[in-house]
Amino acid sequence: VTARFLSKLSDSWYAEKCGLLAEQDIVLGIPNSFDEEAREMTARASAAAGLSRITLLEEPLAAFYCWIAQTWPKSRELLVDGQIVLVCDVGAGTTDFSLIRVSRAGDRIDLAIFAAGPALLLGGDNLDVALAWLVESKLSVPLSMRQRSGLRHQCSVAKERLLGDRYLNRAEIKVPAGPGNWLPSELW
Repeated sequence: VTARFLSKLSDSWYAEKCGLLAEQDIVLGIPNSFDEEAREMTARASAAAGLSRITLLEEPLAAFYCWIAQTWPKSRELLVDGQIVLVCDVGAGTTDFSLIRVSRAGDRIDLAIFAAGPALLLGGDNLDVALAWLVESKLSVPLSMRQRSGLRHQCSVAKERLLGDRYLNRAEIKVPAGPGNWLPSELW
């Protein structure tokens, strides 16, 4: 499945006139929980898709590199040699906690995961469902499957807005009650 997905991605890349994906250096994010066998299977799938210039990077490291890139030069000031950083990776279905050691010599920064907890089966999708359940319980009105699906989507959007803006402390959620009618609620 991974090989087929990567092949399709490669075909789409080429169709957009971006050249051959196989000629690119590619960083492929993998879950922190991947063992050596899963890593090897991913590398074989990449090769089967014609992609040999692959670097596998654990998702917590990828997230931390992203933070460094987005906050440069402030992160240059904050990161010191020997520092330990906790990265909390809340994915769609799991949450991972990793400790990353910073090694620094001048402007060169190297990162290495030295401890990782087991993946908790609680992620963003689970939070969306829990928030939707909470909102529905406060409405005191039974919802249809269509309304529940819409409510879950509204909760996901509200959650992302609230987590994305530290100054925002409320988000409106609209639940369809019927044609043209809405059940108001707020999430905070």
